[in-house]
Amino acid sequence: DRIGLSSLFIDKEEYDEAGIQLRKAIEEANHWLSYSLKLSDTSSTTAAQLDLTNTQFAHWQPSINRAQYLLYRTNAACCQWDTYFKDGHQLSQSLSHNPSPSGHVQRILHPFDALKFPCISLELASKIAQSYAARALESHGLVDVEDTRDKQYCRRPTVTVNRKELPKQEQKIRIGYISPDFTSRHPLAFLMQHVFRYHDKSQFSVHIYSLSSKVDDGPEVQAIQESCDQFTYLSPSAMSPMELYQQMVQDELDIIVDLCGYAGTSIMAEIMASRCLLQRMNDNHSSIGGNEADCGTRRLPIHVSYMGFPGSVGSSRIWDYSIFDQVVIPPNNDEYGIREHYNEALVYMPHCYFVNSHKTVFGKEGDGIILANEEERIQLRSKYGIHPTAFVYCCHSRPDKIDPSTFRTWIRALSTARSEYFARHSDERDLASSGSGAPILWLLRSGKEMEQNLRQLVRKEFGERMEDALLFADVSERNEHLRRLGCADVFLDTPAYNAHTLGCDALYLGLPMISLLRSSTRASENQANSICDDQSTIATDKLASRVGASLLRAAEVDDLVFPNMSDYEDAM
Repeated sequence: DRIGLSSLFIDKEEYDEAGIQLRKAIEEANHWLSYSLKLSDTSSTTAAQLDLTNTQFAHWQPSINRAQYLLYRTNAACCQWDTYFKDGHQLSQSLSHNPSPSGHVQRILHPFDALKFPCISLELASKIAQSYAARALESHGLVDVEDTRDKQYCRRPTVTVNRKELPKQEQKIRIGYISPDFTSRHPLAFLMQHVFRYHDKSQFSVHIYSLSSKVDDGPEVQAIQESCDQFTYLSPSAMSPMELYQQMVQDELDIIVDLCGYAGTSIMAEIMASRCLLQRMNDNHSSIGGNEADCGTRRLPIHVSYMGFPGSVGSSRIWDYSIFDQVVIPPNNDEYGIREHYNEALVYMPHCYFVNSHKTVFGKEGDGIILANEEERIQLRSKYGIHPTAFVYCCHSRPDKIDPSTFRTWIRALSTARSEYFARHSDERDLASSGSGAPILWLLRSGKEMEQNLRQLVRKEFGERMEDALLFADVSERNEHLRRLGCADVFLDTPAYNAHTLGCDALYLGLPMISLLRSSTRASENQANSICDDQSTIATDKLASRVGASLLRAAEVDDLVFPNMSDYEDAM
């Protein structure tokens, strides 16, 4: 199985080997597909042979689509961009024109990748989420459940609510938060570790459900445990999605907040879809004169999606609400129609929906995260091979968030800045980057191929001298990652998929971040020719590409949000 073998190479960051296996898989599948089609085109073809041909087509075409998706993903991970936009267009077309038998988009592309890849439109990304929501319902035998909830209800006019003016509840609202990511290794626990302590305990009873079979005693998890009324471990390996859901329902929750969505390999959608089956059981029992108590079920809770999945969850049947803000999803009257691609009703936070615990985590005595003085900064710069006075443009986001158009914008701006520097310091022209105070671009390394590909692109298109302007850092543990951000002067946000946790990191540490939020879903200027050599414009209508602007506006630094790549480049 070449596709399975390629996945092993991807996990080991051996992207060249993964690419070889995937290209061979596509070649072999195309060979058999071509042979089958040729066989069916002859006059002597029997009905049995034609049936066999159709069966083979149904087998090989999805395999080709799957391999093409993985190849695009692999190339993105190592910044191999030779056919980036061509392959992206082909992937988008295969998803759009080859629906599954149920009519949904084929599930060859993970919903998270749909948010990340520029070739996938907001409309298509939402359809992919809808397809995965349908799969969750199908897992409970609910193949005939359509998402026909009244759109007027889900998109009713925005109403502002002041919680201080709400009457106090006679009984506490019982709210449950569920996620597989309550672990010290995951950004979610790091971001939310001190969020739960701010619930009004006179009004709310807070229950945390960790989908893990292993106990985690990390400081983030301990902080969460100390902030809630009940912390429960639920094991997906020992219980079915329905059993997991019923375990929560027994706690008589009023609201369940899903902090995962489609992230990773989670079965969260299947767990949350259990409510639909229980509701049907209640409805059927009531229709024959029974009651909920007889049926063995209780009043079912409201479902909310929050933080885990930065996009539409694709179903107002499984989830009632998603929590966002009016920057990432403009309300009903937005001129670009973004809201129309979200099935669920929305709850808008007043500032930025993306929470963090940085204020209560950072700056503790002895943690060393915030650099004490300039001398300490110079010493840390020396550790990473950075000149004491060099201006450092930084992007420590995952390489697959970087697209070729944006990277070329960065290098053009960097080239201009270095030319201006060397015009003032001609004696440094022949020095290596570590010996020169010229501006540099500091990136996160992901496998040897990634660095090689970017250096080759810069050398080929901008000259060998510009190659010295690139510096790479290895992945590090969290505190060191945070500390070394203090070496940079400006953080460059990636337009296709913004820095979310990393954006919070940079801004809290006082590192300015520049971000793109187009004044239109398509560039108003002729960027295809003047800015993007690849004949492509990166849209910012997907939610994940609007979080940077939301963070910056909440921090009251709107001037760092730019409406087009020309202004973004000038700001560098």
